[in-house]
Amino acid sequence: MREQQTVTTGQPMQVICIHLDDASEGVLRRSMSGLKEFDLAATFHQYFGEKDATLVRFIRDHRPDVCVIDLDREREMSMETVEYFRRTTPASMAIFAVSSSVDSESIIAAMRCGCTEYLTKPLQEERVKDALVQLVKKRKQTETPAAQGKLIAFKGVKGGVGTTTLAIQLAHSLAKREHRTLLIDAHTDLGDATLHLGLEHHNYGFYELVHNLQRLDAELLQGFVLKHSSGLDLLPSPEMLGSSSRVTGDSVLLTLKALTRMYDYVFVDCMPGMGDLTLAVLEASDELNLVSSADLPSARNLARYSEYLTRLDYPSSKTRVLINRRSKNSSISVDQIEKVLGRKVSAVVPHCEGELTEAISTGIPIPVRSRSDLMQIISKLADSIDGGNEKKSSQPDSSVVPSKSRFGLLRITS
Repeated sequence: MREQQTVTTGQPMQVICIHLDDASEGVLRRSMSGLKEFDLAATFHQYFGEKDATLVRFIRDHRPDVCVIDLDREREMSMETVEYFRRTTPASMAIFAVSSSVDSESIIAAMRCGCTEYLTKPLQEERVKDALVQLVKKRKQTETPAAQGKLIAFKGVKGGVGTTTLAIQLAHSLAKREHRTLLIDAHTDLGDATLHLGLEHHNYGFYELVHNLQRLDAELLQGFVLKHSSGLDLLPSPEMLGSSSRVTGDSVLLTLKALTRMYDYVFVDCMPGMGDLTLAVLEASDELNLVSSADLPSARNLARYSEYLTRLDYPSSKTRVLINRRSKNSSISVDQIEKVLGRKVSAVVPHCEGELTEAISTGIPIPVRSRSDLMQIISKLADSIDGGNEKKSSQPDSSVVPSKSRFGLLRITS
């Protein structure tokens, strides 16, 4: 027998339809008829950008939970509508695409645009009902407390200071300690984490996962991560230029919160600059490592980043300053850097060019048992992150729990 499909939450989720034909709308209504968790709030026969702005006003005033949109009537305008919703509505809003196109390119394009489900015509009542039930189950999971992992962000004050190297070596060290560890290469273009780890890139990565936030669970995640022999999981940066341009800080923040429910440690190698995506990472982080080298341009940028974080009210207790690639020939001393910052440097990582060059060229991280000066520092940093942390279950927890913004970087309430 088919199991009873009912899940209860608080208020019914509000559903709107856009340009559904009569047959498709009829299937949707019948699918919802046995689910008291949903209410059909409105039906529209216009896309975003068309003359009558009723749709835009309704979205702004009512913030529906689910939008079921037909892509076939006008493909370009329907995609613009989905993109508009992703820019202006909370990431928790689900968008169900309806179309007669079943080719992979059409489906991928819709998902990248922000659709969370793709339903093919003619609509099947059971398929629509299953999609709605899964949505309710995920919504219910957000109300269930669960253990929280730790998110550690790495932010280089300029290019070439070795941020990716430090993030990878630390993540690799924690994975070798048998903790569930994820590394996210959050560069919007041309990240190098796959090269450092000797992994073959596939079609999906971190920003593709963000586009699929509404469907994110432990099972879906396995189709996105790359597996390293150490046990480290990697979500790589996009393989193609410009593919992350439609991602919002809101959706990045919620994705990171979801991932910290599934791992003991999530390491993020941040993208350049301090735009909305970086601010989302900072909002989700338990610790921020500012990485600099001991030269004048880097030290100047380090001071600027430190000042900017102060203006944002980012807690100084969560920030560590790492001076990387320190050598006898460095143009600025650690004492001078500390004097400018008005705070102590957390760690000084020695310059080990030969060891790192070999590791990067072979795609094999430096062994954690190496007695090199570099790995001695990496081991101490790993101890400081891992101190007192109990070993957790090997099974990921797929629940997602939104929380209040801790210091308002993104002005997001969830």
